[in-house]
Amino acid sequence: MGVPALRTHEGAPAYRRSAREELYLLVASQLFSGDSLYEGQAATLARFRTLVRAIAAEPDGGPYLAALATYVRHQLMLRKAATMLVCETFALALPEAEQAAQAVWIRGDEHLDALTYMHARGKFPKRFLRAVAQRLNALTERQALRYAGTGQAKAFSQRDALRITHAIPVDERQAALFRSLTQGWKALTEEEKARLPLMRAVREGTRVASWEQVISRDGSTPDTWAALAPTMGYMALLRNLRTLVTLNVDERVLRPVAERLADPEEVASSQQLPFRFYSAYNAVQRPRAVAGRAKVPRWQAVSYWQRRRIALPARGYTAMETALIELGVQVPAPKPTERSVRTQHVKSVQVGWRWTRNVYLPASSWCTRPVQDVPPYLLSALETAMEHAAQRLGQLPGQTAAFVDLSGSMYAAVSDKSTMSRMEAACTLGGLIGRQAKCKVYGFGTWFKHVDLSDVTSALQAAQRIQRTESEVGGGTYLVPAFEAAFMEHFDRVIVLTDEQVADAAWSRLNQYLDEDGQRRAYVINLAGYQASFVGRHPRLVSVGGFSDRVLDWMAALEQPDPVTVILGHLPLKKSA
Repeated sequence: MGVPALRTHEGAPAYRRSAREELYLLVASQLFSGDSLYEGQAATLARFRTLVRAIAAEPDGGPYLAALATYVRHQLMLRKAATMLVCETFALALPEAEQAAQAVWIRGDEHLDALTYMHARGKFPKRFLRAVAQRLNALTERQALRYAGTGQAKAFSQRDALRITHAIPVDERQAALFRSLTQGWKALTEEEKARLPLMRAVREGTRVASWEQVISRDGSTPDTWAALAPTMGYMALLRNLRTLVTLNVDERVLRPVAERLADPEEVASSQQLPFRFYSAYNAVQRPRAVAGRAKVPRWQAVSYWQRRRIALPARGYTAMETALIELGVQVPAPKPTERSVRTQHVKSVQVGWRWTRNVYLPASSWCTRPVQDVPPYLLSALETAMEHAAQRLGQLPGQTAAFVDLSGSMYAAVSDKSTMSRMEAACTLGGLIGRQAKCKVYGFGTWFKHVDLSDVTSALQAAQRIQRTESEVGGGTYLVPAFEAAFMEHFDRVIVLTDEQVADAAWSRLNQYLDEDGQRRAYVINLAGYQASFVGRHPRLVSVGGFSDRVLDWMAALEQPDPVTVILGHLPLKKSA
């Protein structure tokens, strides 16, 4: 890894990681989040499977893969990546597979996702089916109702899982539950229905299994959301806050919601990471699609649809024409007809420089408009909640320099189902680090800028100030100028938040800076998990994947005289050697 073996996607010298390091960074960076700027999803999946096979062939590869899956599920709270790791352990017949499945399949539908993944691979190993059956034996009534699998865009339902695995119920209550899933509620006897009180109450309409079912039944209306808001979970409220604002739900409902979001006990029990609140803060103010004319905010990317007429390729031969050709009859070539001309809708993007009134985007029927009248107390509640979430972070001793990647590739979403970008995650972590004593933050792109956070009063304001710097540094990825300016001072540690696809030889300058003082340390927090790394090996360099605020705890632990070898009891953090 010390010799450049490849180049980054921006053309700079790069270094190849070990298989364990590469897999760790891939899954910790929310793998399989769809096509990214530099790598397609199919290529990412192929690289993932290649790495798993390589690690499984090592002497202690099985325990490492099982520990990694448990760590990703419990500490990074990523379900999809952990489930795929478990499935690969079954596909490779590793002895740790059952233990990993038991630790990872917590929610009521994760075994259904595992069935989908293994079906795509082509077969269901017997050990895998036994593990799914064991998970079905732990299924509760509420999980069966909420994660039935039907109508939830899932390839397999609980009914399919029972029929494939032939799971045997452990008692009469579970026998009734399994029969209701396979044969339906009407097939149960009165005695069996009595063993399932929650299902009976839901069927009779006196209770509901989840708020999603109420929305599906009654529609997404202000009255429906107003009735559901007091009973929804903390994370559900946070994710649907934009919907409540957009539908103009009554203030008598929104104020209790704001009070609950800002409650320190609720924040602590929810275990939400700070970037979730920053993402929600941006989401409630994000422009929404409307018809007609709109205002275009400064530096806001506005998407719109443009219609154009295109001529499709000529049709092929019909079955009759094909038969005549086989008989030797000369048939004229097909020609385009009027039906070959179609209307194609193309999505375009326009960027506004400032607020202008009544802008009508050319050739468009749809444009965007900012959400109107976001209650100030709601924004204040999100800012307070983010501050509570940031208070649990430890302090890093000494002086720290943090470098936040603000290049264009950082606008990629962290997953295919999320609106939060890697940029938001990086700015949140950069703000949390920058607010600590004796810390300086630099935003870098084509150029760089020192971001002064000395006067900010909250973690959210710090993240906002860093992200606003993006318009001043450009969309490139040049890290050396920022290093040169910052390294004129002494720092005990250097932290880089990036997708690592830099366009210059940043590792040479960082390596030189580390060698100048034997006490200096460097941490590269990888937010994307690409194969190429801009850094080589060094005894005081650590690469960390993902965007959890726990990285600060890891850094503090690694700098102790006897650093831990296992992060949070799950995954060894391999330092560069």
